[in-house]
Amino acid sequence: MEKFTKITVGFVTQSYEKNAAGKFICTGQEFIAGDQVDYENIDGNTITPPEHDYQPFNMSLLSDAEIATNQSMKTKLGFLEAQLLEACKVITSYTTDLLYRLDDQVNIGDVEELQQAKDVVGRYANLETQSGKLLIECFISEQCSELPCKKLSVNIMAESGKIWVQPLGYGDKTSADGHGWPIGLEIWQGRLRLVVFDDINTEDPQIIDMEKTREDSRTD
Repeated sequence: MEKFTKITVGFVTQSYEKNAAGKFICTGQEFIAGDQVDYENIDGNTITPPEHDYQPFNMSLLSDAEIATNQSMKTKLGFLEAQLLEACKVITSYTTDLLYRLDDQVNIGDVEELQQAKDVVGRYANLETQSGKLLIECFISEQCSELPCKKLSVNIMAESGKIWVQPLGYGDKTSADGHGWPIGLEIWQGRLRLVVFDDINTEDPQIIDMEKTREDSRTD
């Protein structure tokens, strides 16, 4: 006998956690084995189990380290894609501006490479990662010249029509450490507003209405 199948009866437990959009998503699962175990050959007939190595019920043949590495690579790829897209936008913009400055010496419509670049940027303007989210990693730094330079890593996520900001080490009351997004920007009932969880010990956010910042609201 070269192959056999081990059938273990049990149940699966799944852990759920509320994300930045207020939805519960599965963050982990585990198979709990029961006492009933059957062994079959490739024809489906019951057999006496041969000696074999034990395989843990990890719901995956990947190790924890491999799973974490794969997830990290997907996230970093999302950051890289977003940064490359932004760089392409800047380069295309500068090139177009330069050609316009040449006035009637160059017909921009005849520059095939430039049009191709603009088409590519337009096609991926709404770039998303494999998880359906746009993730960008950036840094903010100390602005007071009298203090030592300090940098803080910040993640920005676009998800479900909202934008969330996650400064490293900052969170909100209902999220586990490292998973909170304390600053959000959204449209609610037709009005742009900023949602800020300014106290990690309370679930109530500060809501800042942004409608007065509309450019068509200028009075002078």
